[in-house]
Amino acid sequence: MDYNDRKGHKDLNITLTEEVKSESELLRQLEVLLSDFPDYDSPYLRSDGDIIISLIPDIKQKRKTTSNLTNAIKKMMNN
Repeated sequence: MDYNDRKGHKDLNITLTEEVKSESELLRQLEVLLSDFPDYDSPYLRSDGDIIISLIPDIKQKRKTTSNLTNAIKKMMNN
C-alpha cells in the first residue's frame, strides 16, 4: 500500500500535536544516527515536510573540485 492509498485512512489522521512529536522524534533519532557520520550536517525539516540531510560544505566543495577536474581531463582526452 503506498502513501496515496493510506493518507485518507482515518487511523492515520493524527492531531497536530502528535505530528509535531513524531517529527521531533524522527529528527532526534536521525541526529543519533548521523553522529556516526561526521561529514553530514544536522537534519532539518522543510516546510513541505521533506527532511534535508546535507553534506558539510567542505566535502561538497571537494567533490565539486574533483568533478570539475575529471571533466577537464575527459575533454582534454577527447580532443
